[in-house]
Amino acid sequence: MTDNPTADVSPGRFRSLTGLSDKALRLYAERGILVPASIDDGTGYRSYALAQLRDGITLDLLRRARIPLEDLVVDDRFRFDEHRGKLAMRRAMEDFSLDLAERVATGDPSDLVADVTEADPAHWIAADVPFSVSSSPDDLEETFTAMAVDLPQLDGVLVEALRAEGIETIDESWTASVPGAVTRLRLAHRVEEPVSPEKLVAIEEAVMSRTDDAVRVMWGTLPERREVVYSWPKDTPTDDVGLADTTLSYLAAIAFAYRVADGDVTALNDTARRRVPATSLFDQSVSPEDVYDIAF
Repeated sequence: MTDNPTADVSPGRFRSLTGLSDKALRLYAERGILVPASIDDGTGYRSYALAQLRDGITLDLLRRARIPLEDLVVDDRFRFDEHRGKLAMRRAMEDFSLDLAERVATGDPSDLVADVTEADPAHWIAADVPFSVSSSPDDLEETFTAMAVDLPQLDGVLVEALRAEGIETIDESWTASVPGAVTRLRLAHRVEEPVSPEKLVAIEEAVMSRTDDAVRVMWGTLPERREVVYSWPKDTPTDDVGLADTTLSYLAAIAFAYRVADGDVTALNDTARRRVPATSLFDQSVSPEDVYDIAF
């Protein structure tokens, strides 16, 4: 090997040796991932150093492995154990999505059992936060962090604020999607009585002081209604509980949409509330269920 690792390599030769396109090289230079060793002030001509060849080839291979660009804009971008962990997570999610797609495509929503019960008015208070689940595998880590860390933390802050104002929650909580220009997720807790405006302001201030400005504290009352909960027929095999539960959610959404289209019910909301019979939305000891609210 040469004793001069700083020797100039032309852009064309560097592209040939590394497999990186001119577009990729310019992007990497802009992001600070792989900056040319020298750039002529007058002509803008770029050249690379021999010592950069290894990094260039490694970066090309990492991108072929679908490592996101944002994971490469760091000094320790060649942390291969972490990259392997993310790839394993992505592959597991891709396998799950494929299995789920097959079950939804081959399942029959009309086979589900619909349990309809009458429900009294229910007062609630909630934290609304911008939230959407990306279908991109590159966003898996961010999505899992939000679901496993950020949302439980926000819910805990809300419950603490409620207790500080002397508001006790009932053993019923739910999440719900709130449509709009920005999709928001509602973390709701059922309470005994409507919350006064003064307490609502105090709760919102307490929550926002420990979260961020994007969080909104809301309250309301579910009217007297009927609740529809779908389930699998008895003796339905559930080889994978998580997969079966998610499949049920999708098929139930289809079944409910057909029921509304038939005109025999009026939906209070297009989507279900994900309800848990507990004061904590993230209580692992209880099983959640999707509840569709319809008018009397």
